[in-house]
Amino acid sequence: MRMGKKIDGKALRKLAGCFFLLINKSFVGFVPVSSVSISFFGYKANWLFFKSYMALKSGSASVADMKLLAKFAELTDSHQVFEDICRKYDSRIKFRDYSHARFHGSGWGEGCLNVYREVVDQKGMLFEKVFFKASEDFLKLQQFYGEFESQLEGGCIKAPRIIEEKSGKYLSVVYFEFIDIDGSADDDMSEHENIVLIGKILRALSEVDIGGNLECKEKTRISDYLNVQHYREGVRFIDRMADEASGSELADIKDIRKKLDNIYEKLVFSHGDLVAANYSIDGWLWDWDRCGFYPVCFDMSWAVLNVVKFSSFEELMSVNEDLISRCYHDFGPETELLNNAAIFSFVFYCRKFKPSREDKIFKEMCRYLRKRCTRPAAAA
Repeated sequence: MRMGKKIDGKALRKLAGCFFLLINKSFVGFVPVSSVSISFFGYKANWLFFKSYMALKSGSASVADMKLLAKFAELTDSHQVFEDICRKYDSRIKFRDYSHARFHGSGWGEGCLNVYREVVDQKGMLFEKVFFKASEDFLKLQQFYGEFESQLEGGCIKAPRIIEEKSGKYLSVVYFEFIDIDGSADDDMSEHENIVLIGKILRALSEVDIGGNLECKEKTRISDYLNVQHYREGVRFIDRMADEASGSELADIKDIRKKLDNIYEKLVFSHGDLVAANYSIDGWLWDWDRCGFYPVCFDMSWAVLNVVKFSSFEELMSVNEDLISRCYHDFGPETELLNNAAIFSFVFYCRKFKPSREDKIFKEMCRYLRKRCTRPAAAA
């Protein structure tokens, strides 16, 4: 029996993409027809774009739809498309008049479009970030600049000022002062230099006072570390491991899962996403939309995990122990602080590396948690 030629799926998707652009008259003009935009349809994952566009067109676009559409605008390097997408989602949104704009990196946060721009207008260069107004990220950003930024003035760390905020019904466009730096710490610093700078940042943040002028519900919200994205995703991964396990392995993971409740709840002001891409050698620290008062060692554990090259859990904990002695020595008993560092490091390791149950460092962490992190949660 003679078989026909195998259909080239990628070519078929490109053809369908071209066909979609040509027959959908309202789409042509909204998205520039070019080799770049056509090639975008050549990737299987981006078939979701069709669904997202139709959802936007019908007024039912989700946050995920908007992020995908914004990414499309970045990939096609079309600022008109980016702004049109935002206006279709929120007719009240406005942008600054600018003479030049450039897409500048991307992120993975939940509360913004994760596509950023540099814009140049009569006041100079600004950094633009579009937030969903109802998101926790946007509320925390407002909290930081309204309540806590002033406490950092004159210290070793600096936060970019907000120049203007243009709010619609669902979106808010925030323009920050543009920081002219040679690069983030991620680009320019050695591991040791990063650790030294992290120590200075942690100490400066620990001196920020929550004060008595916040409502109780606001204090509760900004101390909700369980809802910080990378912590929550790490816990979800551990829960999925439990769902896939059985017998003694299941009992073991459930036992480790319970250890996560044994947090020493001394709170300290935290950036929330203290990674090298968010701070510079000369003391600038940006992206404050995950900040809050979280248990001591939360920021430290995430920062160290993302900076240190380690081949064992002991190596990782030795760096944490050194930072605890320099930054948090007056925040509680050393055993409690090490307990927090171990728990947070375990969750963040699961979030970042998604290890198997046979992973060497994962096993070392589990042994450490069983042996050391045994304080009853009620005593926290």
